[in-house]
Amino acid sequence: VRKAGDQVRINAQLIDVKTINHVWADRYDRNLNDIFNLQDEVSKKIVSALALKLTKGEEARIFKKTTENMDAYDVYLRGMEFYSRFVQHFNEKARELFKRAIKLDPKFAEAYAALGWTYVTDWSMGWTNDLAFLQQAHEAADIALSLDENAHKALCLLGYVLLWKKKHDESIDAYEKSLALNPNYAEALSGMGDTLSWAGRPKEGIPLIEEAISLNPKQVEYYQFSLGHAFYLAHRYNQAIEAFH
Repeated sequence: VRKAGDQVRINAQLIDVKTINHVWADRYDRNLNDIFNLQDEVSKKIVSALALKLTKGEEARIFKKTTENMDAYDVYLRGMEFYSRFVQHFNEKARELFKRAIKLDPKFAEAYAALGWTYVTDWSMGWTNDLAFLQQAHEAADIALSLDENAHKALCLLGYVLLWKKKHDESIDAYEKSLALNPNYAEALSGMGDTLSWAGRPKEGIPLIEEAISLNPKQVEYYQFSLGHAFYLAHRYNQAIEAFH
């Protein structure tokens, strides 16, 4: 994506990674002021070009607008970039940006979910031992779901928070709801697999975590840890060692 003034050019290309063959490409030049309609238009054109058959749930998720506020959306994306680094001071910066996005659009459910992730990440990474952070994450998930009951990222967040509260059955239920809305959401697949391990069902969790790794290789280190833990609890020690390495 390239921008010049109020114009944006989007180059979309599909490559078969097994053969490195070019499959399809197209270019879209549009006015940036109508970014959300542009997002819908390009998504639909790509889906049509690739002859994909979407379920109703998938179609609704792809073309759903999370906010109508361009500034809020921009701030949210900047926050996600900082959050994805998993470094304490960047996590704090992401939190500031998510709060700003919420201030710009108080009904932005996805921004509330992202804010919650910053709190629970502080807790899970050991950057704080203040239980209030875990509770703030829980409250953020609840607010997001009150704004949008189908917010799959908020349901995933809720599942993770409930795991830390040792409410395994409730955690699994939240993850199942998240995956029903988005079956390819790697974070929910890994989270549910991890929760199943802690609930004494590691053999059920292993294939879910492996699927998460195949869907989102960028998070492979984090997922490999969960996979190693599941292998360890399943007494598959050689595979656990390999995953931990």
